[in-house]
Amino acid sequence: MSEVFNLDQFVPQVRHVQYQGVVYEVAHISFSSFMKFVELEEKSQQGAAAIEAQLDAIATIIPDLPPELLKKMPIPVVVQLFMYLIEVIRESSEVEKVDQMIETIGAEDADQGNAE
Repeated sequence: MSEVFNLDQFVPQVRHVQYQGVVYEVAHISFSSFMKFVELEEKSQQGAAAIEAQLDAIATIIPDLPPELLKKMPIPVVVQLFMYLIEVIRESSEVEKVDQMIETIGAEDADQGNAE
Protein backbone atom coordinates (compact mmCIF):
# COMPACT_ATOMS: atom_id res chain seq x y z
CA MET A 1 0.00 0.00 0.00
CA SER A 2 1.32 3.47 -0.85
CA GLU A 3 1.88 6.19 1.71
CA VAL A 4 -0.44 9.21 1.72
CA PHE A 5 0.85 12.54 2.96
CA ASN A 6 -2.24 14.20 4.41
CA LEU A 7 -2.06 17.94 3.64
CA ASP A 8 -5.45 18.48 5.29
CA GLN A 9 -3.73 18.39 8.66
CA PHE A 10 -2.03 21.69 7.84
CA VAL A 11 -5.18 23.66 7.01
CA PRO A 12 -5.43 26.36 9.68
CA GLN A 13 -8.42 26.76 11.92
CA VAL A 14 -11.18 29.08 10.81
CA ARG A 15 -10.91 32.50 12.45
CA HIS A 16 -13.37 35.33 12.73
CA VAL A 17 -13.41 39.01 13.60
CA GLN A 18 -16.35 40.92 14.97
CA TYR A 19 -17.19 44.55 14.36
CA GLN A 20 -20.40 46.31 15.40
CA GLY A 21 -21.96 42.97 16.33
CA VAL A 22 -21.35 41.37 12.92
CA VAL A 23 -18.96 38.43 12.64
CA TYR A 24 -16.76 38.15 9.54
CA GLU A 25 -14.73 35.11 8.57
CA VAL A 26 -11.02 35.51 8.08
CA ALA A 27 -10.28 33.68 4.84
CA HIS A 28 -7.73 30.89 4.72
CA ILE A 29 -4.56 32.44 3.48
CA SER A 30 -3.69 31.07 0.04
CA PHE A 31 -0.18 31.49 -1.29
CA SER A 32 -1.33 34.21 -3.69
CA SER A 33 -3.18 36.04 -0.89
CA PHE A 34 -0.06 35.79 1.27
CA MET A 35 2.10 37.30 -1.48
CA LYS A 36 -0.41 40.11 -2.08
CA PHE A 37 -0.60 40.82 1.65
CA VAL A 38 3.20 40.97 1.93
CA GLU A 39 3.33 43.34 -1.03
CA LEU A 40 0.65 45.55 0.47
CA GLU A 41 2.34 45.43 3.89
CA GLU A 42 5.56 46.69 2.28
CA LYS A 43 3.66 49.51 0.59
CA SER A 44 2.02 50.40 3.90
CA GLN A 45 5.44 51.35 5.24
CA GLN A 46 5.94 53.99 2.55
CA GLY A 47 4.16 56.97 4.12
CA ALA A 48 1.21 58.55 2.32
CA ALA A 49 -0.26 55.36 0.89
CA ALA A 50 -0.07 53.53 4.24
CA ILE A 51 -3.76 53.57 5.19
CA GLU A 52 -5.01 52.71 1.69
CA ALA A 53 -2.54 49.81 1.44
CA GLN A 54 -3.65 48.52 4.84
CA LEU A 55 -7.30 48.67 3.77
CA ASP A 56 -6.50 46.75 0.58
CA ALA A 57 -4.58 44.15 2.57
CA ILE A 58 -7.45 43.71 5.03
CA ALA A 59 -9.95 43.36 2.16
CA THR A 60 -7.77 40.59 0.70
CA ILE A 61 -8.00 38.56 3.91
CA ILE A 62 -11.59 39.43 4.95
CA PRO A 63 -13.43 39.65 1.63
CA ASP A 64 -16.91 39.74 3.27
CA LEU A 65 -16.13 42.93 5.18
CA PRO A 66 -17.71 45.72 3.11
CA PRO A 67 -15.06 48.19 1.88
CA GLU A 68 -17.27 51.17 2.76
CA LEU A 69 -17.55 49.91 6.35
CA LEU A 70 -13.81 49.34 6.53
CA LYS A 71 -13.19 52.93 5.38
CA LYS A 72 -15.51 54.25 8.10
CA MET A 73 -13.75 52.39 10.92
CA PRO A 74 -11.74 54.48 13.38
CA ILE A 75 -8.02 54.37 12.61
CA PRO A 76 -7.13 52.59 15.89
CA VAL A 77 -9.58 49.80 14.96
CA VAL A 78 -8.08 49.46 11.47
CA VAL A 79 -4.55 49.36 12.90
CA GLN A 80 -5.51 46.67 15.45
CA LEU A 81 -7.24 44.63 12.76
CA PHE A 82 -4.21 44.91 10.48
CA MET A 83 -1.87 43.85 13.30
CA TYR A 84 -4.14 40.90 14.13
CA LEU A 85 -4.11 39.75 10.50
CA ILE A 86 -0.32 39.97 10.38
CA GLU A 87 -0.20 37.64 13.39
CA VAL A 88 -2.71 35.26 11.77
CA ILE A 89 -0.61 35.15 8.62
CA ARG A 90 2.57 34.50 10.56
CA GLU A 91 0.91 31.66 12.46
CA SER A 92 -0.67 30.10 9.39
CA SER A 93 2.41 30.38 7.21
CA GLU A 94 4.75 29.38 10.02
CA VAL A 95 7.38 31.72 8.58
CA GLU A 96 9.81 31.02 11.40
CA LYS A 97 9.74 27.27 10.76
CA VAL A 98 10.39 27.78 7.06
CA ASP A 99 13.30 30.11 7.85
CA GLN A 100 14.73 27.54 10.27
CA MET A 101 14.43 24.78 7.66
CA ILE A 102 16.22 26.92 5.06
CA GLU A 103 19.01 27.74 7.53
CA THR A 104 19.36 24.05 8.43
CA ILE A 105 19.55 23.00 4.78
CA GLY A 106 22.10 25.74 4.07
CA ALA A 107 24.23 24.64 7.04
CA GLU A 108 24.06 21.00 5.94
CA ASP A 109 25.08 21.97 2.40
CA ALA A 110 28.00 24.00 3.77
CA ASP A 111 29.09 21.08 5.96
CA GLN A 112 28.99 18.72 3.00
CA GLY A 113 31.06 21.17 0.95
CA ASN A 114 33.66 21.39 3.72
CA ALA A 115 33.83 17.59 4.02
CA GLU A 116 34.76 17.19 0.37
